[in-house]
This record gives sequence, C-alpha cells and structure tokens, in this order.
Amino acid sequence: MKNFLIATLIMIGISVFCGVVIISIGFGSVITQLNYIAKPIVCGNNVMDVTQHVDHPEDGETNWSVSIECVDNDTGARTDVTGLTQLVAGLIYSLLPMAGLVGLALLSWNKKQAQVNSPIVNGASEQPVHDDQENPQGGPDGIETKLARLKKLRENDLITEEDYQKKKEEILKFI
Repeated sequence: MKNFLIATLIMIGISVFCGVVIISIGFGSVITQLNYIAKPIVCGNNVMDVTQHVDHPEDGETNWSVSIECVDNDTGARTDVTGLTQLVAGLIYSLLPMAGLVGLALLSWNKKQAQVNSPIVNGASEQPVHDDQENPQGGPDGIETKLARLKKLRENDLITEEDYQKKKEEILKFI
C-alpha cells in the first residue's frame, strides 16, 4: 500500500508539472488558444484578453510569453489573471499526462499479474502430465526449469520472498 501511495503521488506530481509548466506556460505562450480552457473558471462571463509577447533578445533567440486579463463586461475594468489562468489551465491539462501515466501503470500491473499467475508460479506443469510419469513435476529437467524461472521472478521482484520460498519448497518436494 505504501508503494502504491508513493507511486500515485509521483504520478500526480509529474502530471501537474507537465500540465502547468510544459503545456500551459510553455505551449500556452506559443499557442495562445490553449489558455481559453480556463476562461469559465477564471473570468466567468467576462471577456478574456490574451496578448502574446514575442521577444528576440539575441540573434537566433526567441522568447514567447503571454499576459492574460479579464475585462469586465460592464465597466471595462481589466484585471491581470495571467498566473491564475496558467495554473487553472495547467491543472486541467495535467489530466492528459495523468491519463497516460495511469494507462502505463495499469499495463505494467497487468503484466506483473500475468507473470505472478503464470503456470510456474502456481505449480502447474508446462508439459502435459501423463499417468505413467512418476514425477508430476515433469522430471528433473522440468524441476530445474521451474526453479530457474521461479528464481528469475524473485530477482525481478515479481513475487515476494515468502512466495518464492513456498513455491520452491513445493517444487523440491517431488525430488
């Protein structure tokens, strides 16, 4: 449970960073339309005015930035909401990397579960067992193969030490 919590917090942190810094501030300075996703939350029914600033401080260098203001429909008063807009838009856009990371985590978890539930771990034989065999584990070669695979699962942290020892004892009792 502790590992799950840590992994979840890391995924949230990476997603928020990507959403705010990379998508909202970075891409939002170049593609100003990306900022309008936050308009209903930041400006409500008022007008959102996004102004793009392009600066060339040195030859071959370009800096992009935006300033964002809410313009009151009744009075025309302007309020700078650049930081708030980038934060809100970034939090919304952080859902994109979060979905990707959750998808990767689920794929990884499913792969791990498939390996944990493999026939070797469950003590089943890879080869069909015939009634005339003395050893239900498939002979000495089958045992060596099973032990090697079991050891590899443990080395890759796909099973716990306790499960490893338990399955190892089950396999070795047929020798």
